[in-house]
Amino acid sequence: MSDSRLEDRQAIREVMARYAHGLDSRDMDMVASVFAQDAYAEYPNFKDSGVDKITDMLRNAISRFQGTLHFMGNQLVEFKNGKADVETYCIAHHIRAEGGNGQILIVGLRYYDEMAPRGDHWVIQKRRINILWRETRPVQ
Repeated sequence: MSDSRLEDRQAIREVMARYAHGLDSRDMDMVASVFAQDAYAEYPNFKDSGVDKITDMLRNAISRFQGTLHFMGNQLVEFKNGKADVETYCIAHHIRAEGGNGQILIVGLRYYDEMAPRGDHWVIQKRRINILWRETRPVQ
């Protein structure tokens, strides 16, 4: 594998790290930076284009929680025609405190992204997620 491909793989991994960090730190500018301006995304109850619409939806979705932690795991990258098809496993933790009874929602999911280079970095052009399982339990 060429150094260029290794650098591309690392840059793609960084896209997902920045996405997770942006969500968990509530830095929506960082979240927006990982998407192309005309990106298309499919999340549960959301299918639309445009980075502003996507980040507004994500801001609203995470505002219900006192904290989140998105752990990005295995990642498969396939390069073709100057772009990359990327599948990333994620376990996302969401803390909710309601009336003194805290709960944690843990979600196992996969992100399916089409990414493309933009200057010296990569961005998500298309995203689809597949929620594999959910678990809710009291916070200890």
